[in-house]
Amino acid sequence: MFSEGQFWLTNLDPKETRLGGTGGGDGLIALWRKCPHLGCTVPWRSAFEYNGDKGWFRCPCHGSTYTKAGVRVYGPAPRSMDTMKIEIDKDGNVVVQTGSITPGGPDNPTRAIKV
Repeated sequence: MFSEGQFWLTNLDPKETRLGGTGGGDGLIALWRKCPHLGCTVPWRSAFEYNGDKGWFRCPCHGSTYTKAGVRVYGPAPRSMDTMKIEIDKDGNVVVQTGSITPGGPDNPTRAIKV
């Protein structure tokens, strides 16, 4: 994962079956770093434990908690983390369209693209 910029670029592995994992997603997903609740920046907390599982996105403002795919599992946020469209250009570069934001939902894992 890269933590710079407006988004988290996360590589989802469909074999990861832990509760806070990928939800079956396969490939890259770009998650907007703002919490859908009040817009706080949501960091990845590798040591944070929830329901006996470590490694979650966790909002420091009000505790909304999200899986590696940005799916909301706890907190006051009204939905999952928003996603940004990803494209692969003709040279094979990953391009995140930061102006193309889709509201988060339980289908976040299906938004990942294979590279």
